[in-house]
Amino acid sequence: IIGGVGFLFGLALSIYIFHKKQGKRLGARYTLSVIAMLFNQPLPFLMAYPIHLNPILLIPMLLSTLVSIAIGVLAIYSKVVFPSLYTVPTGTPHILFAYLASNACLGYLILIPLVIAVSTTIYYPFVKKLYKEDVISEKA
Repeated sequence: IIGGVGFLFGLALSIYIFHKKQGKRLGARYTLSVIAMLFNQPLPFLMAYPIHLNPILLIPMLLSTLVSIAIGVLAIYSKVVFPSLYTVPTGTPHILFAYLASNACLGYLILIPLVIAVSTTIYYPFVKKLYKEDVISEKA
């Protein structure tokens, strides 16, 4: 799972894309939490951003998980990739995790960025809505 439960890496990329489109820079808190997330540690991201129990984010978390699982099932069923069979040490970057666990199946090097892109696309409209609500609440 990329970035923990709910594909939080897609959420992190959506936040990054949103800030870049606004012409704003993200701080060290974001950068450090994303670096930790790459190594299977989503807790700093969860602590840095108040996303727990946010009902707006429940929908993309469920959608990105279900769509990513469906992509994986279709890839295995169509024999683009093979099931992962080997154990990989904890802390291995997620981008390489499936590749190493499947004994270097090259299909995973294409599949993982695809899953991340789909997850980011699912999260982006919800990130825009969250920031829009934040701006409205700050003005009030």
